[in-house]
Amino acid sequence: MPLPRRHAPVATSGDVLVGIRAIRRRRLTAIILLLTLVPAFLTVDYLVASETAARILIGLWLAAGLTAYFRATLSPCPRCGLLFHTGFISFDLWIRRCPNCRLELR
Repeated sequence: MPLPRRHAPVATSGDVLVGIRAIRRRRLTAIILLLTLVPAFLTVDYLVASETAARILIGLWLAAGLTAYFRATLSPCPRCGLLFHTGFISFDLWIRRCPNCRLELR
């Protein structure tokens, strides 16, 4: 079932470019934080003697990664105003265009 269309004000090309840059930046931050989770875990486990401190640091890293992921996936499309990363089943961080208005990130 398609998402209901919400009427958004027509964005100028400058507004669209600023929105695309923000989506790219949020995606990159989420990808970097989530891909570096395992190396960060191994590094913290090696460097920190206290197991409790290591768990806290890894928990903070994971919380930052998940926050960045949800912030990226819940970004609105700068053209239509609907969610940019809405996929068929869930939120897809790898999607390259808005499923609603077909705006591409390139």
